[in-house]
Amino acid sequence: MKRYCQRIATVLSGWIILAAAASSSMAQPKELTNWPACASPVEIGKRVAERFASSGHLRDNTIIYPEVCAWYGGLTFARLSGDKDLAARLIQRFDRLLTPPEAKLVPTERHVDFSVFGTLPLEVFLQTKQRKYLKGDS
Repeated sequence: MKRYCQRIATVLSGWIILAAAASSSMAQPKELTNWPACASPVEIGKRVAERFASSGHLRDNTIIYPEVCAWYGGLTFARLSGDKDLAARLIQRFDRLLTPPEAKLVPTERHVDFSVFGTLPLEVFLQTKQRKYLKGDS
């Protein structure tokens, strides 16, 4: 489990770096602009987010915080990089949680590991401005 948590921490750190690098409004230091082919933060971020978008859930019974973090990172990357198609697919993946059978995966236990799930509907609302994500209405 410790190794798994270390991997998640590494992925989260990477998301922060990739999201910052994808932001076109952020000036890049010279050292961060000369990337080898297929190794720029935007290209790596795209591959990581695409992999998440096409993967299944980590667990059969509930969404857990590592999945939420990866999902939020993918949504943030899509927004900052202007990838509307990727954002739409990540939002569609979330929409499946609003109806059975995937609705059972939404965490209901009151604990920080499960409460972090709330970042997803909030981020989807911020990107779409659809109140159904803010209120939990469908």
